Amino acid sequence: DTAEAVKKLRAFATAYPDSYHFLRSAKLLGDLAISLGSYDQASKFYGALAMSASPDMKIESEYLTSLAKLRQGKAAEAEAGFKKVLGASVQSTFGARIKTLANAGLAVALSQQGKGSEGLAIVDKLIIELN
Repeated sequence: DTAEAVKKLRAFATAYPDSYHFLRSAKLLGDLAISLGSYDQASKFYGALAMSASPDMKIESEYLTSLAKLRQGKAAEAEAGFKKVLGASVQSTFGARIKTLANAGLAVALSQQGKGSEGLAIVDKLIIELN
C-alpha cells in the first residue's frame, strides 16, 4: 500500500533528519507523492534534496521539482526550473545526465505552452547529441 509506505517513510525522515539515508528518503517520498498525484507534496520532498552540500544533488532537486511542476500543469514554472538546471555548472557525468534530462523536460514544457517549434528544435538537438 503506497499510502502506508509514505506514512512509514515520513516517520523515519522525521525521526532521523540527520541520517545518511535522509536525502534518499526525501527522494523516495517525492517519487511516491508523484505516484499518488500529490505534486505539491512531491515538490516539497524533492526540494529537501537542495539541502545537500552536493552540487549534483542540488540540480537533481531542481530537475525533479520541475518535473513535478510539469505533471501539475505548471509548464511555465517547470520551464524556469529546467533552465536553471541547464545554467548550472556541472563537473560530473551524473550532472551532465541531469542536464540532458532537463533539456528534454524543457522541450515538453515549451510544447505545453504552445511553443512547439522551440521544443522540437531542442528535441532535434538532443537526437543529434545522443545518437
